[in-house]
Amino acid sequence: MAGPSTTIHVGPVLPVDSLGRYNPSTGHGTWVDYLIMSRYEGDPHVYMMGVTSPNGFVNGTDDAGNPILDTVSFCQLASKTLIWIMDWTASKSHEKPDIPDPTSNDPNWVLLDDWYEPAQEVLDADGQSPLWRISGTYIYGHRRPNAKTILNVNFPRPPWMKDYIDRTISTAVLKPGLSEVLRDANGNVILDSDFGLVTGP
Repeated sequence: MAGPSTTIHVGPVLPVDSLGRYNPSTGHGTWVDYLIMSRYEGDPHVYMMGVTSPNGFVNGTDDAGNPILDTVSFCQLASKTLIWIMDWTASKSHEKPDIPDPTSNDPNWVLLDDWYEPAQEVLDADGQSPLWRISGTYIYGHRRPNAKTILNVNFPRPPWMKDYIDRTISTAVLKPGLSEVLRDANGNVILDSDFGLVTGP
């Protein structure tokens, strides 16, 4: 003889990932797109001027004792300034996306301008859920810019990632020879030791 039937109802079970880098406190919508692009412009206010003399002026001598002629002169007219331009866009379904706060945590960054571009509301693929997008730009000026601009630079992050790692940048990432060729005092191109030295211009 069969016993009584039993029905068991199990409610929704959310995964617990205490070691993950995902931040669960970002609402119940689905992120569609999120991107923050920062540009930092350090301006030392150094100006370039052509020398009025057709032959330039002597700025030392080379190894052979020949004069080195400079036909351009540089001068600094003001102390250094630094501008931070942040472009961002965010898109999320079901609910409006979190966006970067224009008020900086660092009081040395002063907000100069902010503008926003909300796109029209549309529907997600299910034909029912609203899909939101908003883009914008913030512009800041720095009160005390570092002599090395890279020390005022940091990586942004999306809202669904935990802030778990240092996102500042140090001068250790600055590597010579990546954007230009290296030359010795005689103008010879320097290559890695595996390939030796290339002579000539």
